Amino acid sequence: MILTRSELRYLIKEAVEQKQANELEKRYDQFFDKAEVAGADFLEDLAKEMKAAAAEESQSLDEVDPIILGASFAAAMPILMKGVEKLIASIASGLKGIDNLVIGRGRLYDAGERMDQWVDWWATKSEELHHAYIGGIEKIIDAACFITRKNPPQESRHKAAKAIWTMIVAYLMVQSGIGVLKAVGHHAYGLAGVEGVLATIKAGEIGVYLYDVFETLLAAGTVAVLAT
Repeated sequence: MILTRSELRYLIKEAVEQKQANELEKRYDQFFDKAEVAGADFLEDLAKEMKAAAAEESQSLDEVDPIILGASFAAAMPILMKGVEKLIASIASGLKGIDNLVIGRGRLYDAGERMDQWVDWWATKSEELHHAYIGGIEKIIDAACFITRKNPPQESRHKAAKAIWTMIVAYLMVQSGIGVLKAVGHHAYGLAGVEGVLATIKAGEIGVYLYDVFETLLAAGTVAVLAT
């Protein structure tokens, strides 16, 4: 069988694109493996910082006065917002570095005909990332409940955890600058209403989103002194 010039060009193009996709996936895998460990530790530390900020505001987390508890929670929220933004910025910066190294500065990767490959890859990778981060996210939720002395049911805690995870993925989709993640991010494991969160982030209202998440969570709770 003799190939025409156009067929040969097509095969070469396919080979180059597949090699590029394989290299990109390899680098993504290596990066996210590190991000899983670092991010999980970071989220747990963030929960501790929230408690420390609240304790400093109230001088004593044994206080049960609603005004004092409210001030304590208000003191902890900026820690959470800045912490989440720092985590996402760190991951996004690493992804942009991969983008520039593999594809070329200023260019985005076009998933094109390999979209199914990337959807499958992200579904698996995001599940691994979710499992790594969910423990830290739950500790942040527990910290908020402890600070405010509220004890919402597990269902409400689960919804709040899912909302924060969705925010992290949506923030990555907006900030990463990676064509692949922008294209397939909504296929991430355990998402809930990502389009609405994307709109909120693009409008610069991440703080409003977080306050709404915790307001809904804590409204479902009852005043109770929780164990440390």
